[in-house]
Amino acid sequence: MQDARDYARAGAGPEDVRACCNAVPSLAAEISAMRLLSGLGYGVLWPVLRDSTAIGSLMRRKLKPVIDPLLEQIDVLQGKK
Repeated sequence: MQDARDYARAGAGPEDVRACCNAVPSLAAEISAMRLLSGLGYGVLWPVLRDSTAIGSLMRRKLKPVIDPLLEQIDVLQGKK
């Protein structure tokens, strides 16, 4: 997550990202959320799911530490945070 925050800081990302952050500094949270969510893949869940026989509520508990931060970032993009 730190990489995504650094990416969104004015002066730290590519030129177009810097231009957005300089023009509208309040977009930093949204840009950070987009950066984080765009880099997700199966590799994020693999360590949690590997060798697991969990189903139902146990699976939800195992996935919670991975899913909750992602849902927070989705809330940022939806303007809920």
